[in-house]
Amino acid sequence: MQSKRILLLLIFASVAGLIGIYLFSLLTKNDDKSQVVYIVVASRNIDMGKPIEREQLKLEKYSIEEVPPNAKMSVYGLDGRVAKKNINAQDVIFDELLFSANSKEDFTFTITAGKRAMSMSVNEISDVAGFIVPGNYVDVLSSSKNDSGLYNSKILLTRLLVLATAQNKIGSDDNKPKLVTSVTLELLPKEAVMLDAARMNGTLSLVLRNLTDTVVAIEEEGKAPPLTAIALKFINPDLIPNPIPPTIRKVEIIRGTAIQMDPEILH
Repeated sequence: MQSKRILLLLIFASVAGLIGIYLFSLLTKNDDKSQVVYIVVASRNIDMGKPIEREQLKLEKYSIEEVPPNAKMSVYGLDGRVAKKNINAQDVIFDELLFSANSKEDFTFTITAGKRAMSMSVNEISDVAGFIVPGNYVDVLSSSKNDSGLYNSKILLTRLLVLATAQNKIGSDDNKPKLVTSVTLELLPKEAVMLDAARMNGTLSLVLRNLTDTVVAIEEEGKAPPLTAIALKFINPDLIPNPIPPTIRKVEIIRGTAIQMDPEILH
């Protein structure tokens, strides 16, 4: 009888030991899981100055001891941001590597190589009532008064890309038509010189183009447009010469004994 009790106690102790080992293994396994985190890394190379695409990012599993400080834990909000430097595949993504969202610092990267960005003042009329938004193409009209007092207008530059309106640049979320006081255009260095000279010598206006219209047409240099009735309204009246009065001389006509002086108008 005593031996049976001892046997039962041994069996009970063995089962309890096995249960304890099993529970300990479960706790250890869960503890290992709690030490693993996911951080954002580059799935492929990311070029400096280029907006990041979602496909260039992925989540990678790291042990908590290996996670670098300030590493990004989520891809949310990273697409569209611009890299400050070249990022290689498998590099960990940090905030320090990217320009902040809606930052004005990364605006220079939107300028095409070999071109420049130049701003010009606009108003409700010259800005096409605010319908010009970043990403549009425009022509620039230059208007000035010549030596005869006539206001001449010509197409100065054509099909220029609008990089920004006020502080809204290409890619911004708030690119809705609205009235602004400045527009930034992308143009060649020599075009920037032309625009600056025309701005000092007259007034500038923008003409909105269809995005699919790629035709570039500039008026021939030195070929002035014909004077229209609209242009006549802007003639300086002080420059119009006074009409020359007609020359009048008298002709003596003798009829018998009567003499008559008739006027003759010479033009």
